[in-house]
Amino acid sequence: MRLIFSKINNNVDYKVEVLAIPAATFENRQQRSTEAGDIMRASKTIEGDSKTLMASVYDRLRSDIVDGMRRPGEKMRFEELRETYGVGLSPLREALTRLASEKLVVLEEHKGFRVAPISRRDLQDLLFMRQEVEVLGIRRAIQLGDDQWESGIVAAIHALGKRASMTPDGHIDPEWENRHRVF
Repeated sequence: MRLIFSKINNNVDYKVEVLAIPAATFENRQQRSTEAGDIMRASKTIEGDSKTLMASVYDRLRSDIVDGMRRPGEKMRFEELRETYGVGLSPLREALTRLASEKLVVLEEHKGFRVAPISRRDLQDLLFMRQEVEVLGIRRAIQLGDDQWESGIVAAIHALGKRASMTPDGHIDPEWENRHRVF
C-alpha cells in the first residue's frame, strides 16, 4: 500500500493505493520454502535462545503459510515438517495446534493437519475489509498526527520507495517487507 497525503490549514487530503501481489508469486514460493528449510535446519531457532523451540517453529510455519509457501489445503506431514524445520514432534504439535486456533491450519480427525483452505471469495472479503480498516486508520492517524509523526511517515515512504517489492525471481523482498512494516 502506498499513502500520499498533504495537510493544508488543518484540512487533510489523502490518497491510498493498494498494491496487488501477482498470483505467480505464490507459485514460486514452494522452491523458496525448500531453500529456507535447508537454511533453518542449521539452527534450532531463528531468534537464537530468546525464543522457545515451539515459538520458533510456530513463527516459521506461520510465515510459510501466510507467505504462500504452504498452499491452501496442503497436508502437513509430520515427517516432512520435522526435516524442514529441524524439530521434534512435540514442538510441531504445539505449533500446529496454535495455528489451528488461529484458523491457519485445520485438524481433520484421523487425517492430521492441513493448511486451511481459502476461496477467491474469502480472499476478496479479507482484502476488502483490510482496505476499509486501513483507510479508517490512516484517516485518523493523519488527523491526529503531529509534525514529528508526519516526518517519520515521509522518511518511511522514502525508504520504502527506494527498494523494489519483488526480487528478480518473483519473491517478495524481505528487506522491502521490513521497510513496509516500519511504514
